[in-house]
Amino acid sequence: MREPDYQKSRVYRWEDIYIKPRDQSQVPFDAIQPIVNHVWPTPHPPIVRPFAGNGGRGHRLRVRFPTTAPTPTWVILHEVAHALTHGDKHGPDFVGAYMQLLNRYLAIDLPFLYHTARISNVQYSVTVQLEKYL
Repeated sequence: MREPDYQKSRVYRWEDIYIKPRDQSQVPFDAIQPIVNHVWPTPHPPIVRPFAGNGGRGHRLRVRFPTTAPTPTWVILHEVAHALTHGDKHGPDFVGAYMQLLNRYLAIDLPFLYHTARISNVQYSVTVQLEKYL
């Protein structure tokens, strides 16, 4: 039996309110793999594959994105965080890794991310190390 993703809706709501307004980028499908390659902390990043829906899907060996519409960078970072923390769903390690990526690549301050997550009741880990998952 699969464990429930207890804070998925809270993470999505937090993103809609605090992350999405800070990133107006629109990345075409063909430009996503170079971004994934750049942010992945080792020489073997997941492969970008087409996805026939909205948003994306992250997995250890691949990340999937729609080909019909551009994808914001924050969504790409969200899916890379899923690939890094495979198995954590939207749990504290995923959110902590995602926050590090948002800080590193979109220059969103960590204190802001921590504060907005707290007031949004989103649990996160401040000690997660991206390289731990590889």
